[in-house]
Amino acid sequence: MEARKAIRANVEIEKQQAQLPSLTEIQSLYGTKPYILGLDRCQAYRDAVDPEFRLIGPAGLFNSATNLLAQLLKMNCINNARLKTKKYRPRDAPSGVKIQAPWGKHNPVFWRLHHEAKVGGAGTKQEDFLPIVMIKDPLTWMASMCRHSYEARWRHYPEHCPNLVANRFDKGKEVGESIPVFVKFATQHIGDEPIPDPKNRTFIHYDSLLELWNRWYTEWTAAEFPRLMVRFEDLLFHAEETISQICDCA
Repeated sequence: MEARKAIRANVEIEKQQAQLPSLTEIQSLYGTKPYILGLDRCQAYRDAVDPEFRLIGPAGLFNSATNLLAQLLKMNCINNARLKTKKYRPRDAPSGVKIQAPWGKHNPVFWRLHHEAKVGGAGTKQEDFLPIVMIKDPLTWMASMCRHSYEARWRHYPEHCPNLVANRFDKGKEVGESIPVFVKFATQHIGDEPIPDPKNRTFIHYDSLLELWNRWYTEWTAAEFPRLMVRFEDLLFHAEETISQICDCA
């Protein structure tokens, strides 16, 4: 019996190892070096913002590794001009790295200049902040959303997720019908900005989970102000080179 268990265990290990992609397969998907969108705007950002006031931090959809990015930035990027003043408290990002975009890291790009995040948003001039926008392969991102949907609301089941269109497992939907997604974005609105409801919540409708990913990042790609867009996969396979380029930008 013991020998049989050991053989079975070895078989399972071999199966797991066989499922891991090779370096060649990874590079065929994501290339051999990091790709960061927005590096051509770094000089414009540095020209517009004095060194002491330069701030960076993560933005990105749920499950896009914004927390990982925040940790890597704090460990590696330091704004010496800001730090040397010794006048900024810990909550004011003395090293120049904030925990998130001051308008809320998960919020759409048009939240910028109109909303203030409850955590890390107060007292920050949003024009001085360089957002580092995390983006993840939509296939693996949707799988992550199925495990933990955060503030995205849509009808889905373990038997069928991601579910862009309904099949026999999607109760109450016709087969082939699209599955809409509603996302709750919540912030503190700045000044006289209208509050959408008494609980300060905003639900935005998307035609599907994939449309959420596509529209959210399309809006960021079209943004005209300085920002960097960084692939999650580059943090996995090219972390040092990727983080170095981000730090140098600001």
